[in-house]
Amino acid sequence: MFSRWKARFEPWRTEAGWEFDLLRALPPDVANRLYRCARRCAELQLMLSWRFWVVLGLVSAPASLSFTLVWIGGWVLGLGPAGRFLLEAVYHVLLGALVLHPLMRLQERHLLPHIRTALAEELVQFARDELAPPRRAHRPRVNA
Repeated sequence: MFSRWKARFEPWRTEAGWEFDLLRALPPDVANRLYRCARRCAELQLMLSWRFWVVLGLVSAPASLSFTLVWIGGWVLGLGPAGRFLLEAVYHVLLGALVLHPLMRLQERHLLPHIRTALAEELVQFARDELAPPRRAHRPRVNA
């Protein structure tokens, strides 16, 4: 079960492509570090685009509306603040169970091209830094 969870939330374990093949060949802790860094770079790159802000608005509006409707529904049912809070918690847990995984898959599909680019850059940088042969210290020549 834990491996299925990892495959779902760490797509580099199952995705096709030379970047992900190289990532799978590395030790898991190094691969996780490189993937997280590439994902963070891709998310920052995506935040600079106009599409991110449009999607954020489209997601925030229904979330705010549902929050308001749940609280109004709790008030209509005669629930106090604690009851409305509990009603909202139940509503969001049920909504999350239905919507979370499809939204995460959609996010991964949308983010994957950006991750591939950032991951290729991270792998090249890793190869330069970690896999380069050690440099010898320069010793001055002694004339004999």
